[in-house]
Amino acid sequence: MPKNQNYFLFKGEKYTVVYIPDFEINTQGKDTVDAMKMARDAIGIIGIDMEDEGESLPERLTIISLFPSFS
Repeated sequence: MPKNQNYFLFKGEKYTVVYIPDFEINTQGKDTVDAMKMARDAIGIIGIDMEDEGESLPERLTIISLFPSFS
């Protein structure tokens, strides 16, 4: 698994949402620190599930693959 994951933080009125495009998952927390802890847990759970199913873990996406219009 890559050591660093791409992520995007979105601050809402009540929660902070984290989107992890490499795993195509979202999670949230009451603040940025909590949201990042939840993201770490979500990556771990999804990664373990993928390994148990014999699936390859995703490679880290590049900025160009995330935003093709930047190329």
